[in-house]
Amino acid sequence: MAEHKIQKNDSSPMAEAYRKVRTNLQFMNLDNNLKKVLLTSVGPSEGKSSVTGNLGLALSEAGHKVLIVDCDFRKPKQHRFFGVSNIVGAMEVLLGEELVQDVIQRTAEENLDLLTTGQKPPNPSEILGSKRFVEMINEIEADYDFILFDTPPVGMVTDAAVLSRMTDGVILVVAVGQEDVRGLERAQMQLEDIGIQILGVILNKVPMDEGGYYSYVYNHYYYGERTKSRRKKRND
Repeated sequence: MAEHKIQKNDSSPMAEAYRKVRTNLQFMNLDNNLKKVLLTSVGPSEGKSSVTGNLGLALSEAGHKVLIVDCDFRKPKQHRFFGVSNIVGAMEVLLGEELVQDVIQRTAEENLDLLTTGQKPPNPSEILGSKRFVEMINEIEADYDFILFDTPPVGMVTDAAVLSRMTDGVILVVAVGQEDVRGLERAQMQLEDIGIQILGVILNKVPMDEGGYYSYVYNHYYYGERTKSRRKKRND
């Protein structure tokens, strides 16, 4: 199924949900100390890449200058979401073959840029934790209001945990019915144990025909993509 991308002046429930997330981030960023935000999930196929892309769209829609950095070197998706090339990207910068300013791509959306992965490295976790990666981000940080990092699931590899050390906070993406509370709590504890600030959780793929939103007791709670429930699909 193709990933849905919100549009300007989109009044759908999904678009409004992303705008609520945007508003929460704006309020949390009143002191301008929340610029680099990492998005990850507990497991695979929870929609964290489309959530990252749509959150970037929602932020740019409000006039914020946004950069999305695809850090999922194993399964990059942002270039497909935005319909751009992934021939060169962050990896070529880290190898000294390109300048970061030359590989950042302008998307079709105003105020929204993308840094793709480029070629696949043999050791993604070491790359993300390297001094050169930190220097690359520091080099461009002043050009943006928000930098969103799309990373692999925290429960599968160490990439998210490694990268989270250089960000201002983490948002966990959880698909309805895909993770139990214990799995979510383990992911939270894994990040909190290394001193990472968890900004909140985005509940993704909420069934549209069940009404209302799901709730979960936490510091902040966000809501993401809404999809038709399985019962609805069977009746179609």
